[in-house]
Amino acid sequence: LDLQIVPAGIFYSNYVSPMAVLRVHYGKSFGIAHYKDLYQSNKDEAIRQLTKEMETRIRAEIIHIAQRNYYTTINRAADIYANTLHPNSSNKAFFARKEIAEKLDMLRPEQGSEAFEYLEKILTNFDNLLKELHFTEREYISPINTKQVFSNALGCLIALPFVLLGVFVNSFPIAITELLTRTMTKDPEFIASYRITFSAILFPVNTLIISILLAKFIGLYAFLLLGTIPFLAHFSLRYGLNLLYFARNVAFIRAKARKQTNELAVLHNCIIAHIQQLTRQEKP
Repeated sequence: LDLQIVPAGIFYSNYVSPMAVLRVHYGKSFGIAHYKDLYQSNKDEAIRQLTKEMETRIRAEIIHIAQRNYYTTINRAADIYANTLHPNSSNKAFFARKEIAEKLDMLRPEQGSEAFEYLEKILTNFDNLLKELHFTEREYISPINTKQVFSNALGCLIALPFVLLGVFVNSFPIAITELLTRTMTKDPEFIASYRITFSAILFPVNTLIISILLAKFIGLYAFLLLGTIPFLAHFSLRYGLNLLYFARNVAFIRAKARKQTNELAVLHNCIIAHIQQLTRQEKP
């Protein structure tokens, strides 16, 4: 039996925020028939070698950072660099993030502790300033103009009635999903996974219950809503994120008008330059 194993890696662009990008990478399959003879003579060694091969192949499909002391610093630096390099392509940004993270991870603490400490310092200052100005690097790297802000505001106003309806009919699964997620895990890396699991169960159940209740008043026409109610939930969630994005863009435009983004530009340039120095990358 030529059993094949397909290595796979999962990447969340954001563990906490909903509607973030989820990527699933599949590597080249590999067989395990060649472990048969070793398994028959030395079971433990065969399992060890197979486990090692699986680990190596899976790591090739994910962003793996071995340095625990500088994990947050490396992950954040790779994130900013990749988003700067490819602001409009999540696919290219992923591979750029992976490349930079791996190169930074190869620097041992004894080789670059001072460099990491400086990188950590300017990253902290950059994030603190973003928080103070009430927007994220997304608005800084890919800003929109005033005309786009007003068009977004008009769109939000027109869509508001549908959003309120979507929130009303889906309030139960939304609230229960959040409650169960926060109860079951405190680890940010698993929040998205729990949300997907609970939502896949609760939203269909909620839609079915509402359809059954409405059937008493409008008959079988109620079941036409089976596809509408989940769509309203998705629409409302997307609306909320767009509204937040709109507010952040307004904050960015105001900060730029007051020249409060000058210090941010200096810190951002320092981050990019320092990463380039550490990894010997060309200027993006």
